[in-house]
Amino acid sequence: MNILLISYEFPPVGGGTGKAVYYTAREFIKIGHKVGVLTLRFKDQPAEENIEGIQIFRIPALRKKLHESNPFEIGTFSLSGLFNAAKVADKFKPDISLAYFTIPSGIVSLWLEKTRKIPFLTLLRGQDVPGWMPGVLKKYHALCKPLIKHIWRKSNKVIANSAGLQQMAGKTLPDIDIRSIPNGIDPERYSPKEKDNKEVSIFFSGRLREQKGLSYLFEGVRLLKEMGVSGFHLKIAGTGPEEENLKNMVKEKGIEDKIRFLEYLDEENLIKEYRSSDVFINPSLNEGMPNAVLEAMACALPCVVTDVEGNNELIKDGVNGLVVEAKNPQALSDALKKLIDNSALRKDMGERGRGIAVNNFTWNKTAKNIINIAEQQN
Repeated sequence: MNILLISYEFPPVGGGTGKAVYYTAREFIKIGHKVGVLTLRFKDQPAEENIEGIQIFRIPALRKKLHESNPFEIGTFSLSGLFNAAKVADKFKPDISLAYFTIPSGIVSLWLEKTRKIPFLTLLRGQDVPGWMPGVLKKYHALCKPLIKHIWRKSNKVIANSAGLQQMAGKTLPDIDIRSIPNGIDPERYSPKEKDNKEVSIFFSGRLREQKGLSYLFEGVRLLKEMGVSGFHLKIAGTGPEEENLKNMVKEKGIEDKIRFLEYLDEENLIKEYRSSDVFINPSLNEGMPNAVLEAMACALPCVVTDVEGNNELIKDGVNGLVVEAKNPQALSDALKKLIDNSALRKDMGERGRGIAVNNFTWNKTAKNIINIAEQQN
């Protein structure tokens, strides 16, 4: 088939979704399909480009920052798609399109279905599902729910990237069949390395926004320091709207000596940080299917995660990490102390996590599962 992936983000633009598009596209090509990606044109990027056999089509849209965007900027991608997607489709001749996020990409896929009769799958990622981060996105979901439901009904199939997100989406539209296909990892690129750290190195990677729960983690670090726990430090990789607030919080809590902000890391340096760390932590309040946790598992890191969708599908408490209640600094502190104090436990959990990731979560499996559904629609 000719498969057109539609995504507002594609590396180096964006974060986890762009990475998912790139790796899945590579696997589609290995299977034998022709792959195109319709994405935004950031600054001076070429309008068309071939990357590892992936035909990239970039259309105009507003975006000021490489790794951050706002709802208005995202909306301009949908608008641009209404004017430009048909021309791309006439050139690439897709048999099917895959919309990453209901909004903005699903709007573009819906337009192609209407104007060019191209069937499409909608791939849910988290914030496009009503109920995800209700405190922050409640008004957005209330406004967009009719459009979201219309796009899902017009999709040949709706696919969530975790079972938890699948269940959440089902509450919005219980009369349609929503499937679950998890994200994956590249087990060769994300692999462990021996280390000999003087202190236990704890690592977090992700966008610095309220959803990631870092304020609770920092209070947990303060509690560790108050208890006299030493011999550890925490590295924070990422940028986002909460960056300045979080840096001020670190100063206010008196934990500057324990926390280091690394800003944004490209994939090569991100992998280096995984490999040089001892523990990964993801204190999120909501997740779809966290790429960072999968990547940490593949690099044989034990993970401390909150008990939310996505996280609890990857980490089994006491097996390949520790699962704690969300918004609970004391629980985060206790879990970290347990791993800081026990190097053998860290090693055992990390090895089990690597095995789970390699055996169950690869981009090859993700791509094959999507293809199985896509072929049923043609």
